[in-house]
Amino acid sequence: MSSTRSQRFARLAACTALALSAGTLLSAGPASAAGKASDRPAAVAPAVKPTVTRPDRGRAAAQGAQTAQGATAGKLQPRLDLDGDGFSDLLFRTSAGYTGAFPTSRPESPVVDFRIEGDEQETVKDIIGLGNAVGNWNPEILTLTFDGKLQMRETSGNWAGAPLWTGTGWQVYNRVIAAGDLNRDGRQDLLARTPSGDLYYYAGTGNVSNPFAGRVKVSSGWEQYDQILGAGDVDGDGAADVIGRLPTGELFLHRGSGNGSNVLQWRTQIASGWTFYSQLIAADDLDGDGKADLMGVTGTGDLFCHFSEGNGKFTWQYDCGKGWTNLEMFVGASITPVYGKKSIGGIDAAGQAWQRVNKLDGGFLSPFKSGSFVWPDDGSKLVLAAGLDKRNWGHQLQFNQWGLTNRTTGQSIAGDWWGVTSYVVGGGDVSGDGKGDLLTRDVWGNLYVHQGDGSGNKFAAPINVGGGWDQYKFIASGDFNGDGYADVAGVTPGGDLYYHQATGNASAPFKGRWFVTNVFTPNLVSVTSPGDVTGDGKADLILVDSDGNAFRKVADNPYGSAVWSGAVSLGNGFTYRSIG
Repeated sequence: MSSTRSQRFARLAACTALALSAGTLLSAGPASAAGKASDRPAAVAPAVKPTVTRPDRGRAAAQGAQTAQGATAGKLQPRLDLDGDGFSDLLFRTSAGYTGAFPTSRPESPVVDFRIEGDEQETVKDIIGLGNAVGNWNPEILTLTFDGKLQMRETSGNWAGAPLWTGTGWQVYNRVIAAGDLNRDGRQDLLARTPSGDLYYYAGTGNVSNPFAGRVKVSSGWEQYDQILGAGDVDGDGAADVIGRLPTGELFLHRGSGNGSNVLQWRTQIASGWTFYSQLIAADDLDGDGKADLMGVTGTGDLFCHFSEGNGKFTWQYDCGKGWTNLEMFVGASITPVYGKKSIGGIDAAGQAWQRVNKLDGGFLSPFKSGSFVWPDDGSKLVLAAGLDKRNWGHQLQFNQWGLTNRTTGQSIAGDWWGVTSYVVGGGDVSGDGKGDLLTRDVWGNLYVHQGDGSGNKFAAPINVGGGWDQYKFIASGDFNGDGYADVAGVTPGGDLYYHQATGNASAPFKGRWFVTNVFTPNLVSVTSPGDVTGDGKADLILVDSDGNAFRKVADNPYGSAVWSGAVSLGNGFTYRSIG
């Protein structure tokens, strides 16, 4: 490893230790201002301070310095060089909405709040590290909103300014990927995947007013991957490569061809057993050998580095840090975060609302009071609905015999609720327009879709999607397979758990159900989805019994028989009269 690169890792380690020991990981960032202080979490320091450490690559450094046979050696251009030192930096967002950056050129004050102009009004769904796409001095990022606006912004240190370009309609994709230079023309290209698995290629043009050419279909079948990574040029041949991971842990490399008419070659399996990572991270060139390396973060918050060996494969893991249990995403990761709900809520016996923010390790942060409204003891139910507006935070809905009220906005929601509706749940986007919807069940067992307009207060006329839903005692909704649509989990009075995969069509929103398992949890009082509690881009389930014991069922393989993993105890203390 070069002395320059060694110094960079040393600075990076010092940067992280300094900032995170000071508790800045969950300090109030711009995203916190996007919602009301009454129902967004307060800034808290993590109980375990995350770290980044310099890996001792040893012999692997010498191996990585060799170029692949037939490859052209050269400097790999960084895509997220925020401080201008020639290497990509780390940009991340926590589960509480704080966005931070790790530039490496200022060891005395290295970790900074990273601010995106306008984020106070609209918290973006995803941040994509594009690179220098239009010839500006600084790299550009792309921000993606919940309703499909893709915006290119030039960065300047710890700031991303107003959009230079805006495209609409991108909600049709569940992954938008900064792919690097796929066709060897020196420009930054994009890939985008639909929920049905079609992959499209957008060639970079270098033109700020029209930065991407029209889409070209690459191939189908990409829905089989639960994680897709725009890895950069891992083999040093000058063309960017793509890595896909199956839910069962097999890792496949799709080499870039350098040919714009057929940008990716057929896949080659390069590893197996990679289920231990919640997210893979395109780190660009960590060791200065001209080839793209990988990082990965586990469900316990451990960070590891894998160095390219130049032949399309990577070294085994090197310890790069610990304690990343409050992370939502790294920019350049292989997932798109679940939008609009990041917590579980409850109403206590006194009528006080509480929330617990999700953690990457499958648990929750300490509960905090959520709002000053005193919930009456009149049978009111809490519905914590996902993705209803651009806040990227769940809305507290009060459902009782008199109607439905959005307690987050303080407005009543129009509809024929009185005496007719028996169940309300809001797991996210059912209809495919990117905006959160509601599902309701009437007293006769019919299920309805109410399409949201993105304000949190207005919904289209209900669409009856069929009867028989009264067979379920509990209905939970969330994006359990990571395709961007809100699926449904139904639990019968006998504990049988069924999965209904969403289609993205409001008129026929779910495929035929299939039986998953019996939950074997006696005296259930709640089954709900808090969004993603493991940081893998898929929503999970929480079961609570009458004694206040909570159990986690993590989204596993949505295309196999094990949609959710076995129940894991989260302890007690969930003694609420209503849980959402």
